[in-house]
Amino acid sequence: MQEDIQEEVVHCPNCREEVPKTLYCLNCGHPLYKETSLMEEAPKQEVKPEPEAYVEPDEIHLEPEAEEEVFEPLIEEPMEEVKVDDMIVENPPTELNQMNLPEPTEKREEEHPTLAEEMVPEVYLDEDKALKHEVPEVAQEEVVQEEAESSEPVQAEEESKAIEEKPAEVVQEPQTVKVEEMSKTSEESLWKYEPDPLVQEILQNIAKNISLKIKLSKLMLDGSLKESTFLKLLEKYSAQGERWISRRNEIIERDRYDIDSMEKALEEAKIAMDELEIRKAIGDATEDEYSAKMPAYKWEVNSFAEKIRKSKGEVEYLSNISSMLPVEEIQELESLIKLCYASINNSEGSKVSDTIKLRVKEVLDESLELVKESP
Repeated sequence: MQEDIQEEVVHCPNCREEVPKTLYCLNCGHPLYKETSLMEEAPKQEVKPEPEAYVEPDEIHLEPEAEEEVFEPLIEEPMEEVKVDDMIVENPPTELNQMNLPEPTEKREEEHPTLAEEMVPEVYLDEDKALKHEVPEVAQEEVVQEEAESSEPVQAEEESKAIEEKPAEVVQEPQTVKVEEMSKTSEESLWKYEPDPLVQEILQNIAKNISLKIKLSKLMLDGSLKESTFLKLLEKYSAQGERWISRRNEIIERDRYDIDSMEKALEEAKIAMDELEIRKAIGDATEDEYSAKMPAYKWEVNSFAEKIRKSKGEVEYLSNISSMLPVEEIQELESLIKLCYASINNSEGSKVSDTIKLRVKEVLDESLELVKESP
């Protein structure tokens, strides 16, 4: 009978235990009829080593052990907290029994010594000081009210004065000042004109030529020169003066013509700029058109204004011949011209012929016109 029982034992692959040979495992219910069929076909030696080499049971038993080690300290911590709470609950009664009521009052007095000091009245040895500090609050309030009432009329008078002075101010004064400053800056820009070297040379030669002809005429009237030499030198100086004066006149005429044409172009550019502003305001011009044309109009306006300023400065510079001569020389030439006119009018005892006198008078008249010519 024992041999028959041993033969009927089967190894369950699910629970890894030896159980009686039945259709289902008595421990886990795993079907064993398939295993019995396989065991009959395969030899018994091949079935036995497989469960011994299987390692899964060890892994199954190790995993819960690792989990238990991880969660053990977490369980101990709240237990310690409970003990601490118990100790805290137990201690207060002992401390309350030891505490006395007057102690906290003393501590409060020590913590706030200023309150106690404020409540203590100050003692004064002098009677005057004591009287000053014993002034009732009602009297102080009356003094404050009297000061406020006395200050109110003063403030009212100051406000009335300020109101009377405000209408005297003129609002348009800054505008007039700005206009005057603009005019001054424009005039300064004209006077600060820096001429070209050629223009400066022309004006210097003209001033020099006028000075030479006046001095030559004075020598002739004094009888220091012969008529032939006088006429020869006068023709030479006159030819040179005409060449320099003609160059000067050409530059002035060109500048004036340019000024007229540029002023017209400037007005046209300003009108076009204003039209573009209006078209943009009413929605006739797009932003692209405005951004493309407005910089060009502004550049034209600025360039024309600068050219006009330069041309006007050049005309003014060329017209002011006396600026090329120092003040002392101008005074000397004026005195020479007066003497020449006096000698021409006094015909008595003069050795100069009438033709020479007429020629000298023409030279003097031309010189005065050039010097006194205004821009």
